[in-house]
Amino acid sequence: MSDIAHRQDTEGSQPAFTPPKPERLTRATVNLTPKSVRAIKQAADLTGDTRTDIINRSVQIYGEIQQVLSNGGELYVRPEKDADLQQLRIW
Repeated sequence: MSDIAHRQDTEGSQPAFTPPKPERLTRATVNLTPKSVRAIKQAADLTGDTRTDIINRSVQIYGEIQQVLSNGGELYVRPEKDADLQQLRIW
């Protein structure tokens, strides 16, 4: 059974969360929107990475982005080689 959560028989109860030990893999089941599935495929086609690697990196990047934003920071991207920087807006 996963360390993330186990389902309880009580209706409306929240699953318990136990942080995984360092360097231990945790299996998770997620429901992806069609847009997310397309984004994973696009990333895999561009990088050759596995879906697992893409999802792991995505979660880590999301955490870093949220840290920057919560500290009042901003993110900028250069969409093409010679383009100007543009502020990246995260919804």
